[in-house]
Amino acid sequence: MAAFSAEELWFGAIEALDDEVGVLDPRGIILQVNRGWRRFVAENGGVPETSIVGQSYLAACRTASPLARKALRGIEQVLAGKQDRLELEYPCHAPGKERWFLMRVSACGLPDGSRGAVVAHIDITERRRLERELQRLAFRDPLTGVANRRAFEREAKSALARAKRNPGGRLGILSLDLDAFKSVNDVFGHAEGDRVLRELGGVLARRTRQGDLAARVGGDEFAVLVQVARSAEDVDRAARRLVKPLAERMAAIGHPECTVSVGVAVFPEDGATVPALREASDVALYQAKTIPGDAVVRFRPGSLG
Repeated sequence: MAAFSAEELWFGAIEALDDEVGVLDPRGIILQVNRGWRRFVAENGGVPETSIVGQSYLAACRTASPLARKALRGIEQVLAGKQDRLELEYPCHAPGKERWFLMRVSACGLPDGSRGAVVAHIDITERRRLERELQRLAFRDPLTGVANRRAFEREAKSALARAKRNPGGRLGILSLDLDAFKSVNDVFGHAEGDRVLRELGGVLARRTRQGDLAARVGGDEFAVLVQVARSAEDVDRAARRLVKPLAERMAAIGHPECTVSVGVAVFPEDGATVPALREASDVALYQAKTIPGDAVVRFRPGSLG
């Protein structure tokens, strides 16, 4: 059996790894790249291995990119013995394809006894995609497809902070629900009730203006965050533009009894916090529900308490 030197065994172990792995000497010069690295370079029109080995990896990181400069500083720290490890996620997009990688740099002892570093690039594209999908689902109502309460409250807080920074800024919150929805569940069953809610969510998704946000915040309770507004009248008009298509859709699916009630609250007149505006719009909604048919009611100061 042939005997292998420590150097051959060391580099052979690097070669066998599936991730893109390279070895740097104390100055950041590339000593070796493995098959995973070579495969990645070949698939993306890069230079052959003979043009990579012997080049400065640090020089490749000296670009205008803030992320590359951060990587450069970290690798220099590892090679200098000031830290043992660096991890950094970065995009490496190809035409028509989004890709993300994790750069993992670890200090290592080289066969000659000097301190070097192993640089691994691990494809985390699928993990990032799943993380984005989980985040999307965390802020999406699964039945109707519109935003959920959590997403609404998060966006409302951000929008209110922006409105407060903008002199004359306006923000509206609309509270909506379907009149007689309980009878749909009682007479036709919950499957039909779910269908009605999906239809309502679909109309809101299509009819809510760009920049505004529609959300399901309860059973048959929905809310719309009106961010594109210069006056209280703009918010009121946004509410009234939703009523007709909602009523038409309810009639089209066989439930004309499900009329729509909308309560309107506007910052700063009706409240200075998201909870205060939500309470004001809910009070206005209860007042709207006392009016037969589709109704929009603006909150009136003095209605609370």
